[in-house]
Amino acid sequence: MKAKKISEFIISRNYFVIFLCCIFNVRCTIELHNDIKNESRIVRFIFNNFNIFNSKSVTKIVCISHGVKNKYIKDFNLKKNKKIVVLPSGSSLDIKYKNSLNNKRLNLGYFGTINPSRGINIILKLAQMDKQNNYYIFGGSKNQVRNLKKKYRLNNLYLNSHLNYKKVQIKISDMDILLMPYSNKVTVSGNVSNTVKFMSPLKLFDYMRAGKLIISSDLEVLKEIVNKNQCVFVKNYLNPMSWMLEIRKIKNNILKRNIIGKNSHLKSKLYTHKNRILEYF
Repeated sequence: MKAKKISEFIISRNYFVIFLCCIFNVRCTIELHNDIKNESRIVRFIFNNFNIFNSKSVTKIVCISHGVKNKYIKDFNLKKNKKIVVLPSGSSLDIKYKNSLNNKRLNLGYFGTINPSRGINIILKLAQMDKQNNYYIFGGSKNQVRNLKKKYRLNNLYLNSHLNYKKVQIKISDMDILLMPYSNKVTVSGNVSNTVKFMSPLKLFDYMRAGKLIISSDLEVLKEIVNKNQCVFVKNYLNPMSWMLEIRKIKNNILKRNIIGKNSHLKSKLYTHKNRILEYF
């Protein structure tokens, strides 16, 4: 009796799964999000000593940013490997563009992890400094939110725990400006490695889809997706006052806010999960 073949094609971010695919001659695609130095010693040993990336079983090597691609081309000598491609992240939100209103008080929102490297401290300081606008944070655990509420008792600061993705679409549409105050060292939960040169944050694509003005830290990896016509970049992004100045400049310029927001929304249509999946094959 012949053994039943479980799968003819596998897509994985797990290096060891890809290694097993190569052993058993199963066609596969590996998706790379970060430096292989973050992986276990066994994984590093396998990929550094065996030519896994050039295996016939590996049909495509997907990198989420050019930073990731360039890193692996350099470290694994993949210049001649035509299988390596860049596929940024995308959004599943379905939001129709609407012009923002010229409100006296703006709603500035952040959706994501409550983590210093993601700029939470910048937003908290802005809420303290800027009494003329409202600041919303959606993310983190209930305990994290509870502790922040005890520490920051501000009338213009609204703290909420992590939202179900279906509810994000409603809340994100209520914002006038969306904030991405990344630090110069970005980490993920349980990991101390810096991903600032490699990331392709889901937040960016959801923000773009919302069609609101995005104010972001001035990071090169983000400029692979958006430029100054689709986002406002803060050069001195570790300084809360620099953010304050950008907010003040853009607050009363409703025309510029809407032009940039619409440009961002239009470009977001290139980055959907559906389009991304089609590129795998």
